[in-house]
Amino acid sequence: MKKIISNKYQKIATDLIEKINKQPIGFRTIFSNEYFKELDVSLIYNSLVKRNQIDAIIKLATSNRNKKRNISNVTKPNTILTAKKQKTESVKKEINLSNQPLRNFKQYTNYTHIDLSNCEKATLNNWLEPFENVKNINLSGCRQITDVGLAYLTNVREINLAQCKQITDVGLALLTQVIMINLTCCYQITDVGLAKLPKSVTSINLTWCEKITDAGLAYLTSVTSINLTWCKKITNAGLAHLTKVTKINLNTCSNITNNGLAYLKSVIEISLRWCDKITDDGLNNLENLQKIDLRNTKISKQKRKELKQKGINVIG
Repeated sequence: MKKIISNKYQKIATDLIEKINKQPIGFRTIFSNEYFKELDVSLIYNSLVKRNQIDAIIKLATSNRNKKRNISNVTKPNTILTAKKQKTESVKKEINLSNQPLRNFKQYTNYTHIDLSNCEKATLNNWLEPFENVKNINLSGCRQITDVGLAYLTNVREINLAQCKQITDVGLALLTQVIMINLTCCYQITDVGLAKLPKSVTSINLTWCEKITDAGLAYLTSVTSINLTWCKKITNAGLAHLTKVTKINLNTCSNITNNGLAYLKSVIEISLRWCDKITDDGLNNLENLQKIDLRNTKISKQKRKELKQKGINVIG
């Protein structure tokens, strides 16, 4: 039975939790560990006060874990060092710096997932140099970033460039390892840029990339997820290149007709909002359909009912 925490410690624990919640995601993750959950909160607090470092917390967790496993020598140096190393490495994997003032990012060199969204008050280009090994980065809303900054991200696998309006086709050529990319509102991107993306790309968001045409989609034959909202130049011919797609958003693609849907036999999820040329018959081409958004379309109530009876998730 755990000791009952006094009023004094209840306040201390509350203050501690509030401080923890203000820390980066990686630091907070430590406290979700099952062994920390079983520790008296007052013990955690006292250790922090006395040692003022994460080593004390790791030692407590390691000790508690070893007791559960009936390990007699709970103070074995190698055990503690191993736990410290594992915790330190896990903390370094992910960090959220969105909406924060720019700082020296060199301390985050070993992180693999970085969120820098909405850092728009200064040019980020030179600040990205420490992230040469990052695998996943969110730069959405960083309106000052240019192609120069992307030169430091040649190893990135997933990147969000939504509203990075200065990014051009030249910058896309630098992302040689990317598999997932969000280019929402990157107005300067053209078919030339899509041609420069690696064949490894499987997911792409081209919302409001109004310069994209059917010719550009010919370079995306490996894509399985694509968002073409407001890409009004796309026609049925462009969809012929997307035979591997399982998830697609065609909102406001007013040139798409029933014949275009015939190319999307692998699709399981589709959004057709404001596609006013699509009729009931066109939906029969979607053989593997599981979810569909039909808001602001001309699809009949009877057809919607029919789809629902087949177990399809119908929105609208």
